[in-house]
Amino acid sequence: QWWELLNRAQVMQFTDFPADFQPTIQSIDTWFLSRKIGMLFEAKVLNGKLIMSTMDLTTNTDERIVARQMHKAILDYMNSDHFRPMYTIEPERISDLFKKVAGDVKSYTKGSPDELKPKIN
Repeated sequence: QWWELLNRAQVMQFTDFPADFQPTIQSIDTWFLSRKIGMLFEAKVLNGKLIMSTMDLTTNTDERIVARQMHKAILDYMNSDHFRPMYTIEPERISDLFKKVAGDVKSYTKGSPDELKPKIN
């Protein structure tokens, strides 16, 4: 039901976040790499609270019911007493999400699993 939001959405890589950090919506890239990535997280940052998403929740919402509903649900949650992020994240980690490039994945080496090699046919 959320395929429209998740398909082709960018992910954030949480490698430099605290080890016990869990994003609200966590993705699985491949079981070979197992990087901690996700599309939505919440955190305490300085004296405030933050929800950050890489899903497109605001474009053309008159026709995109799923995006409109997810956006509404997130705003309702943020305006409720339940919005109490458990992780404190330094502002530099948030900034890194925009600046740092994810590590290079060598999926074309001889020793790579077949699932990571490009399909030639």
